[in-house]
Amino acid sequence: MRYLSLTSWSLNRILGPLHWTKWDQHKKEIVTSVIEQPEIHSLLDLPFLLAKKGYQAMEIIHPHFPSTDTEYLKELRKATEKAGIRFYNLLIDYGDITNEDPIRRKHDMEFIKAGLILRLRLEPSMSVSSVEMHNQIIRRPYSLPLFS
Repeated sequence: MRYLSLTSWSLNRILGPLHWTKWDQHKKEIVTSVIEQPEIHSLLDLPFLLAKKGYQAMEIIHPHFPSTDTEYLKELRKATEKAGIRFYNLLIDYGDITNEDPIRRKHDMEFIKAGLILRLRLEPSMSVSSVEMHNQIIRRPYSLPLFS
């Protein structure tokens, strides 16, 4: 099935603050840096805006999420369902699972794992391969067969 999708990055400058993830080498932890931008439309508006323009799916980059709490994710999921649009992809724009520093690699894998869980909460009808990858990361949280 073919359908047209748009990533939130295409509307980057109108969706409000960006919550960028980065590694703090001194603290040995992941930190968030917020870049303020105008919020002409909220992320909750995006499904309706895209559906109105003829898109059938959307992708969101993780820095566009103002919150990842359960209630907010429920609202976003309801908005996609009500607009008749599919949440196609979550783009995780952070993480280095090949980093030689085991502390950073562990934190980065935890971040990616959290992204996969977030993805499951937004669109439970994921492909089998994505669910298998998610289960593999849950069972062996700090290594993937491709890199071990």
